[in-house]
Amino acid sequence: MIFFCKGKPQIYGIHIVFQTVEPFKLNYIRIRYKQLALEKLKIQLIKAKEEDKVFLFKLRMQTMVVHLEKAGIFLSNKEHKDRVNKGFKGAYIVLRSNNKVGVLKCIETAETIEIMQLQIAPEYQGLGIGKKVVEDVISRAKSTKKILILKVLKENPAIRLYERVGFKAIGEDDHEFHMKLIL
Repeated sequence: MIFFCKGKPQIYGIHIVFQTVEPFKLNYIRIRYKQLALEKLKIQLIKAKEEDKVFLFKLRMQTMVVHLEKAGIFLSNKEHKDRVNKGFKGAYIVLRSNNKVGVLKCIETAETIEIMQLQIAPEYQGLGIGKKVVEDVISRAKSTKKILILKVLKENPAIRLYERVGFKAIGEDDHEFHMKLIL
């Protein structure tokens, strides 16, 4: 499809916005570089340290409060800090080009890997980082022949990511879908 640009295209992060002229109106077309090579993202997971808890608390407040409140869950700062501490041994900082951009927290048993938390800072969402992290966990689950599970708030748009990579809802409670990777 050919789009005729009125003026120069403007580049915002990895989005390019074109102002196009169509017969009836002006439209803004957003083209996303989905073909962006994931290796260019330079994603790394490093074991979270005690001093990372300040970052993790801020990240949680940025990424989770809106979804929790939509679900009718209102937590105190102490409850959020308790959630940061829960399963901390399985927490990994997500780095992009040596910048802290998120967290992955997993619990691994003899039979399962559970993604407890995956949070990507809002300014880095939509760049394929979360997908890359989930795909890495999927590879680990496949190579170890473990079942991969997670829970996600019903109000969280991350559900779409999980469904795209192969997760299916296998149950639910009042606030969350219980999902399992279906191979």
